Amino acid sequence: MTAASIAGTVRRPAVLVVDAATVVVDPLGAAGAAAVAGATVVVGAARQAGLLVVHSRLAFRADGLDGGHWFRRNPGLAVHAGSMPPPCPGLAPAASELVVTRSFPSAFFGTSLAATLRGAAVDCVVLVGATTSGGIRAAAIDALQNGFLPVVVADAVADATTTAHEAALNDLSAQYAEVCSAALTTDLFQRVRPI
Repeated sequence: MTAASIAGTVRRPAVLVVDAATVVVDPLGAAGAAAVAGATVVVGAARQAGLLVVHSRLAFRADGLDGGHWFRRNPGLAVHAGSMPPPCPGLAPAASELVVTRSFPSAFFGTSLAATLRGAAVDCVVLVGATTSGGIRAAAIDALQNGFLPVVVADAVADATTTAHEAALNDLSAQYAEVCSAALTTDLFQRVRPI
């Protein structure tokens, strides 16, 4: 799909930055660094175009009780318990940008995100951040189920392994979302005219 064809169906995109925290991205190595670079380009272009940028972060009580079975079966989530990890350089929320705090994989689950996006007349959610097979995939599916066109920026997302990253992108592209590059996404932002 091209920016022109997406722009033909989209009137007001928003960017959702998922888990752009150093404790999530740094362990992903070069793939994480590349995703941060791509995400920084996308977020910068969205800000310049005057589009809504929303940040989704994981946070749990110190004991992880609010994360339920997911927290218990994933020991790595403990880095999000008790305090908010710092964001990656270049992806910190601006003062005017919404931060959605969640305790489960999708930024939509148990949050006001869908209502906020509807209230802002958003019809397309552009996803950047980590991880491709985790928070990105979960949010893309929920975006679709809530009536938004999900667009996953392939070079602005990352996962622990290339296999997991590529499998998630293939699945998303086949069933749920448009998958495109940061360059195509920034072109899209120049083609749409926010309401």
